[in-house]
Amino acid sequence: LTGEPPFVGDSPVAVAYQHVREDPVPPSQRYAGISPELDAVVLKALAKNPDNRYQTAAEMRTDLVKVHGGETPDAPKVFTDAER
Repeated sequence: LTGEPPFVGDSPVAVAYQHVREDPVPPSQRYAGISPELDAVVLKALAKNPDNRYQTAAEMRTDLVKVHGGETPDAPKVFTDAER
């Protein structure tokens, strides 16, 4: 989506640490053409807690179709630092 992995580090251990401890950067911060709605879908898919992720591919597809159609997905909105 952005041309970059969600986590980058000097070693596999550094990347693994980020996977466990850090939140991924919203894709729109890496590529300006990505909407906040698509950010929400991607970040829900990458949620640390499995219960907070999409439970099925069909759920994710539903949100992606909504975003593509200009609708708001069921995924929670991602707030920027300025909005917090």
